[in-house]
Amino acid sequence: MVRTLKVLLIIGTLFLSAPSYAVNITPEQWSRLKEGEIIKWLDNIKGTEVKKGVAIGIVNAPPERVWKVIHENNDFTHFMPRMLESILISPSVLPEAESLKFDHDTGDPKQLISLLKKHRVPGFTGTTGYFFAVLSVPWPATNRWYILKLEDVVTSDRWFQHWSMVMGNLKTNDGSWELTPLDNGRTLATYTVFADPGGLIPDWIINLGTTQTLPDVIRSLRKRVKEESRPELGNKK
Repeated sequence: MVRTLKVLLIIGTLFLSAPSYAVNITPEQWSRLKEGEIIKWLDNIKGTEVKKGVAIGIVNAPPERVWKVIHENNDFTHFMPRMLESILISPSVLPEAESLKFDHDTGDPKQLISLLKKHRVPGFTGTTGYFFAVLSVPWPATNRWYILKLEDVVTSDRWFQHWSMVMGNLKTNDGSWELTPLDNGRTLATYTVFADPGGLIPDWIINLGTTQTLPDVIRSLRKRVKEESRPELGNKK
């Protein structure tokens, strides 16, 4: 028990010490953000030409409401870009999922999807969740699927979620959400993603795809949060 608490403390400290892009925003960028613009850029990652994407935008809602939408994993197909399947799963199914014998390179793992749908859960257990998704990828590449481990850390002035890939047909999928409260009940939302689909896709195409998708994620988040404030729209599937 003591060892478990120490591990959790270490993990929490690592998350809280993760770089907060909010503190490095320039006055010029703040001006653009306040006008509703989404700021985006790519960061270099040592050892690879594939870059990490960062997108920042202001959402006209308090962090608690935005945080709720970020956790609507079972509904991501309704508002997140390019998502064909989205299932929050029980961690108890992971050993069986990992033991399945099928072509992991396929973009349509029907057997795995069938299994995971039987183990769908409505929400996290504590501060950890496991999420399965299938993403639509332009031809000639096949669709990408993955299972992520999601981990939350919340303080009085920061809502932070980090994810890492457990299994999938990508080479890498790592990223985070960070929410910072602003005045007038608004939220600064920072989305980061380092995703390398692997295969024969050139690095420059991967980076171009990341750049193009980044603002769409923030826009989708804004739209969903706005719908959630209007029940007659938020309940539509």
